[in-house]
Amino acid sequence: MPLMRGPCAVADPREAQTLERGRIARDNGAAALRVDTTSAYSAAAADRLGYQRVFNVDYASLADAPLPDPPHTAASVYIKRT
Repeated sequence: MPLMRGPCAVADPREAQTLERGRIARDNGAAALRVDTTSAYSAAAADRLGYQRVFNVDYASLADAPLPDPPHTAASVYIKRT
């Protein structure tokens, strides 16, 4: 069951929280929202919610970073203008 009603209805509670944070940010005059992702799943959610990836780093390129199992191979930063 969706957590919100109307055109922004989503089934995932984390996506609903992100949408609510976006509403609050717009209401308070923020120009953009930022999401940091550390897995393929959170990156896919950011894409689905209309965020644009502005930075990406592969874990393998970092000397002391853990190497999680694929598909979780990178951390990314996403931005969405409000």
